[in-house]
Amino acid sequence: MKTQLLILLFLVFSLSIQAQCDSFYVSTQSLNIRESPSKLAKILRKLSFREYVMVDNSTQKDGFLMLKSSDCIDTLGYVWAGYLAKEMPEEIPQQSLIEIPATTRTLQRKTKSSSSRSSNNGGCGPAGVTLNRGPRGGCYYLSGRSKIYVGRNCCN
Repeated sequence: MKTQLLILLFLVFSLSIQAQCDSFYVSTQSLNIRESPSKLAKILRKLSFREYVMVDNSTQKDGFLMLKSSDCIDTLGYVWAGYLAKEMPEEIPQQSLIEIPATTRTLQRKTKSSSSRSSNNGGCGPAGVTLNRGPRGGCYYLSGRSKIYVGRNCCN
């Protein structure tokens, strides 16, 4: 009787661990698997758009989730939860295709605004460009495949 009770407890415990795992799809062009839940942690490998993954939902830390093996037993690393989707995504979101790091944006804004002031456009880029508002309120225009950010007031 005691042995059967231990086996039953073991099975219940095993199932409760498995129940925390959930399946997702990668919803960005490339998703880093990191050694620990930090954006500064070593990158172990990358996942591709629409790749099917298992994560442990109970392990969210600073926006990262623990990536698990397909049987939900082994830990493979950590991924950023913001780039996972429950349903298979149709296409890669625009913001994933062209991402300009914040430091690059700052440098571009300084150099563009100083050179474009002479174009008589009030620091809002070259004359005749179409200004766009980004998802976080930034104002930019396209130059080839790059976004060149200008002051937010230019899109008002």
